[in-house]
Amino acid sequence: MLKLNKEYYLGSVFFLLVLFFVFLFSLPLQAAKSLPYQVKLANSPVVYFLHYGSHHKKAYLNADSYLSYNNKWSDVKIISAKELAAWSDIKLMKTGAYPSVYYVSGNHRAKLNNRDDLESFGFLGEPILNVSEKDLNQYRLVSYEEIGLTSSEKSNQEDPTVPNDQNSNNSNNSDNANSTSTPEVIPEVSAANLLVYSDPVKISGNTLVTNTDDNLLGIFRFKADDKTATLTSLTFVFGGIFNSSLLDQALVRDKNNNIIETNNNVRVNDKQLVINFKDAVVINPGEEKTFKVYMDFNSCDCNNQTIRLDLLKASDIKTNLTPIATWPLQGNLFKLLAADNLLGQLTIQELSLAGASYSSGGGILAKFVLAETSGKEDVLIKKITFKNSGTAYLNDLNNFRLTSNNQVVSRVSEINSDGLIAFDINYLRISKMSSSTLSVSADLKSGYNNKATVDLQAIDLIGTGQSYNLSLPIVINNLNEIITLN
Repeated sequence: MLKLNKEYYLGSVFFLLVLFFVFLFSLPLQAAKSLPYQVKLANSPVVYFLHYGSHHKKAYLNADSYLSYNNKWSDVKIISAKELAAWSDIKLMKTGAYPSVYYVSGNHRAKLNNRDDLESFGFLGEPILNVSEKDLNQYRLVSYEEIGLTSSEKSNQEDPTVPNDQNSNNSNNSDNANSTSTPEVIPEVSAANLLVYSDPVKISGNTLVTNTDDNLLGIFRFKADDKTATLTSLTFVFGGIFNSSLLDQALVRDKNNNIIETNNNVRVNDKQLVINFKDAVVINPGEEKTFKVYMDFNSCDCNNQTIRLDLLKASDIKTNLTPIATWPLQGNLFKLLAADNLLGQLTIQELSLAGASYSSGGGILAKFVLAETSGKEDVLIKKITFKNSGTAYLNDLNNFRLTSNNQVVSRVSEINSDGLIAFDINYLRISKMSSSTLSVSADLKSGYNNKATVDLQAIDLIGTGQSYNLSLPIVINNLNEIITLN
């Protein structure tokens, strides 16, 4: 009996020890399950997958690559910049059973042709992350030279999904990229990124009216990451359901509502707006620039229709960096209201100065008649912009004055580098079915060029109807008259 009790006792102790060790070695396993695999910084839209086996990180190019792993948005955790910096970037990727190995940089990939290239580029020993086919295909396939590698051989431009690929995988350090994302974030791979955001447009009732100008359709922000960005063009798509005859012309302003010089192409049939910047926009590292896109609307029967301005994909942004956003970037969806019989109408007509010259004794550079012609409402003029098509420049003129019926209503110290003179006006009211004569004058600078010329053209006017506070369309009629600074 004693012997049996002793055996029972020893057996119980052994069982408890087994349970203890099982519990002890299961702790790291439980802890591992709580480790964050999908992370981001609090102030950045970039989401990364952390591969603990190799201590490397991989950023996602877009939501499609994110969702290709069937994971949850809620898995993304916020970590500090110091924590993220401790992880190296993944350089090599492959997909599925296919042996091809790719070097990735930014949103590009180059296929490594053979083991010699893998070795010559210093990639032996680098972990190779096994990613989804959809994820890999988000990277644009380029040559060695285009991605910054130097080799006597060009990268093979075959599709990675083709099973007869003859390249071999020379690393066993691959793992499944189980990953997730959040609805607000789209990631990237290198520091050479251009982060893109869409801000809401705050308009009462979210309603726009046809036959009006300067309708703010979208606000888009662009922020350079660690490298200088140059931005040359943007291609927008008009969403919603509307008659394309509504679309007239576009205008781009900065966050301070200054006009940005652009060449805009409204593709009515495709419902697209292509904005080409006259001079490439430079965005320094850490700097952010805002573009407000305005549209002039024609008269049309568009009641109960809708319109929206979207940036659909990264390739619609022409830049030297990798555009990162939650694609597509959609603006507000506005309701359209036809109100042609309610709104005022503005015209500005240049008057001839009959070949006048401008001397040290003074004179007028240009004269215009501004009129409300509908008889429906009074109009408040907020801003008038002129452009000098002549040769007079910064060293020739200053102290510009805009006069209405012999009273100065606005001043501008100097013409800007683009030849623009933008007069902001505190108060200028044009009563319905009435007009005002406007004139522009300036002072000559000492040492001015007495052969310089001035040909002022009205190029933009912001006027709001007093009844509905809507920006009204304007008809502009300029003359081509040249004044010489004698």
